[in-house]
Amino acid sequence: ADAGRRLAGALRAKAAKPTDPELIPVEMAAPVLVFGMGARGRAVADALMEFGIGYLGVEADEKRLREALADGYAVMFGRMDDPRLWQPMAIEGRRLNVLSDPDFETAAEIMPAIREQYPELRLLAAALDAVDAKHFAEIGIEAVDDSLGDGTPLAKEVLMELGIEPAAIEDWIARRRQSVTEDVREAA
Repeated sequence: ADAGRRLAGALRAKAAKPTDPELIPVEMAAPVLVFGMGARGRAVADALMEFGIGYLGVEADEKRLREALADGYAVMFGRMDDPRLWQPMAIEGRRLNVLSDPDFETAAEIMPAIREQYPELRLLAAALDAVDAKHFAEIGIEAVDDSLGDGTPLAKEVLMELGIEPAAIEDWIARRRQSVTEDVREAA
């Protein structure tokens, strides 16, 4: 299964890269930085790939990092709370920085330093409920209610921010949910 996953990921990655990514400026190649490549982060990445929008995933968990790489996602090892990585990740040059699996305490600790260094930085976080969303708003992070945990509300908000037509977004969500439903039926 691992070999199949790696092969599929390699084929997917190769098909998704029509040009040499080293020759494209970071800001143009990946306008979205996605922190966390769990279910929500992958949903955002899938949505962006569906519409031909570049992204870079950042994952701190080694197992999820290996799985995301094997599945063909553009992802690197790192943590949002490591200021040494902010410049190499070019967080200030991204249109959106998405926190797909945010830890409120860590975000609250690091936000003053982020706001001092990058006052115009756009951060969007997945919120588990209205209380969670309120806490993120209090520290200056826009939040999207993603209590279902499937990432589609977060992906929808990201796509809306990037100017994708609402009808096209709803069509993608419907196809994604149908695909997930079919996968569950097959597994049963």
